[in-house]
Amino acid sequence: DDMSPIPQDGEHARDMETNYQLIGGLDSAYGNGIKQAMLDAGLEGKDVMLVGHSQGGMVSTSLAADPDFTSHFNVEHVVTAGSPTAQVPHLPDGTHAIHFENRGDAVPLLDGEDNPDDPNRTTIKFDEGSSDIGGNHGLDHYANGAAAADASSNGSIQDEIDRMRDDGYLGSGTSGPVVSYQVTR
Repeated sequence: DDMSPIPQDGEHARDMETNYQLIGGLDSAYGNGIKQAMLDAGLEGKDVMLVGHSQGGMVSTSLAADPDFTSHFNVEHVVTAGSPTAQVPHLPDGTHAIHFENRGDAVPLLDGEDNPDDPNRTTIKFDEGSSDIGGNHGLDHYANGAAAADASSNGSIQDEIDRMRDDGYLGSGTSGPVVSYQVTR
């Protein structure tokens, strides 16, 4: 990662340049790399769920709304954690999203607005962490927020979790092989 205001080496795809591109609704090397990795994995034409933390959630939400990307993959679900995603005003009707936002984390607030109020998008705001704003962005806090959502009796939250389970993304079944793919510019 290179999160300096002006990327230094031009090699990293997870950098501030990508953040600027995503906020502006532009394609990014990170998103293009994810698409290529998924094509290389043989996922073309498949139903998929995109999951990402921080910038990964930004790019996941952007890809789910990108007609070029969705011409290759049927994005059924998007799950984001600690991601500013309001810059994506609409997801396709068949795509459902859960956005986790820790109130103690400043990163999901960087888009300056609430997520769109769409029937297929659920934003779950929770309090987890301490006065350490940087630490509150940690994935462990989002795992705790997700566990609380799983145990929640809120109908909207449970509907989305049940939908992910019914679509085969949650449960105790076996998973496929794990392949690492490095995205660079």
